[in-house]
Amino acid sequence: MRELKNVTRDVLLLYILTFLLRLGFGAVIITLTFYMRDVGFSYSEIGFVQITYFLAEMLLAGVFGYYSDITGPVTRIRRSMLLGSLALALYSGTALIETKKYIVIYLSIAHLIHGTAAAMKVTPTLAYLARVDERYRGMHMGGYDMSLNLGQIAGLFIGGSLWTLFGADKNPHLARKVYPVLSSFLLLGRIISHLIEEIGPSPNKPVARNALDMLLGSIRAFFAEERRDLAVTRISYAIVLGSVEGRGPYVIRHYLGVSGFEGGSVSALIAASIALPAPIRGRVSDKIGRKPVMVIGALGFPTLGVLAYVVRKMGVDPIHETLKFVLYISPGFFLIGALIPAILAKLGDTAGGMFGTSMAAYHFAIALGNMTGIMAGGAMMQLAESLGYPGYYGFAAFVGLFIITAILGTFLIKEDKKVDAAAQE
Repeated sequence: MRELKNVTRDVLLLYILTFLLRLGFGAVIITLTFYMRDVGFSYSEIGFVQITYFLAEMLLAGVFGYYSDITGPVTRIRRSMLLGSLALALYSGTALIETKKYIVIYLSIAHLIHGTAAAMKVTPTLAYLARVDERYRGMHMGGYDMSLNLGQIAGLFIGGSLWTLFGADKNPHLARKVYPVLSSFLLLGRIISHLIEEIGPSPNKPVARNALDMLLGSIRAFFAEERRDLAVTRISYAIVLGSVEGRGPYVIRHYLGVSGFEGGSVSALIAASIALPAPIRGRVSDKIGRKPVMVIGALGFPTLGVLAYVVRKMGVDPIHETLKFVLYISPGFFLIGALIPAILAKLGDTAGGMFGTSMAAYHFAIALGNMTGIMAGGAMMQLAESLGYPGYYGFAAFVGLFIITAILGTFLIKEDKKVDAAAQE
C-alpha cells in the first residue's frame, strides 16, 4: 500500500478531475436540450442525439476498464481530459450548419466523442478509488459521487447562466458561445492530471483478444454471480437517473416555461441534495455494511412521494413554484443519494482483483439505463400527449415504474458476507 499522504493527494485530484468533467456534461445536458427544443427538434431527434453519449460509454467502458487493469488507470484519465475538451469545443460547430438533419448528425458525432471521453475517465477513476485503500472504499466512492454531482450542479448552473448571459433565451443559436468557455475547464483538468501518480496494473489481469471480448467482459462482470443481486437495483436506478437527466431539462423548459438560469437552479438543487453528504454515507457503509445503506437510499423514493403529497396539500404549486417545491421535498433526494456510494463500494468488494473490469460493469449499467430512460421516457411523453394528457404525466408514470423496481431490487440484495476492514478499527 502506498503512503497515505500520496493516496489522499491523488484521490483529491481525481475528485477535481471528476468535478471538471461532469461540469462540462451538466452544462451540455441543459444547453443542448434547451437549444434543440427551442430550435424545434422533435422528442426523437433530441433523444437520438442524447443517447450517442451513453452508447459510447456502454460500448467502451469495458475497453477502458480492461486497459486500466492491464497498464494502470492514470494514462487513460489524462487522455480523457484532452478528448473531453475537444468534444466540448465541437458543439459550437452548429453555427456553421443550416440544415436541421445535418445538425442532428453533427451533434450526435460531438456527443459520441464526449461520451468516449467520459468512458475513458470514469471507469479508470473508479478502478483507482476501489484499489487505493479498502478500509475507506465506501468513503472514497462517496467522495467520487459528491464530486460528480457537485460538478453537475456547477455545470447546470453555469450552463444555464451562460445560456441566459449570451442571449440564448431569445436566440438559441447564440448557445455556440457557451462551449469554448466550457472547453477551457477540461484543458485545466489535463494539466492537473499530470500531478497524479500512476498506480500500475491491477492485481489480477483479465484476458481479452479484441475489443469485443472487452465489451463482453463488462457484460459478464455485470451478471457475475457475486454481484448479480445488484442487477435489478443498478439498472432501475440508472433508468430513473437517465430519464431525469435526459428528459428533466426538457420538462422544465417546455412545460414550466422557466429561463435557463431558473432551470439550471432547479436541477442543481436536486443534485446538491443527493451529493453533499455522499462521503459520510459511504463511510457509514464501511462501518455497518453496504446493504443497510442501500436500503436507506431506496426508502428515499417513497419519502419523496410522501413529501410531495404533503407539500402540495400545503398549497405549494410544483408548476408555478417549482424551486420552492423542490426545496421542500429535497430530504427525499438526500436519502436517495445513499445508493450510489454503497453500490460502488460493493462492486469494489467483489472485484476479485480486476477493478477496471468490475467498474466497467457499473458504467455499462449506468449507460444502458440512461439510454433506456431517455428513449423510453420520451416515448411515454409522446404517448401521454397523444391521449390528450400533458407529456409529463407519461414521464412521471415511466419514472415511477422503475422507482418501484429499484426499491424492490434493493431488498433482494444479499447481506454483506464479511465485516469490512474499516469496521474493525
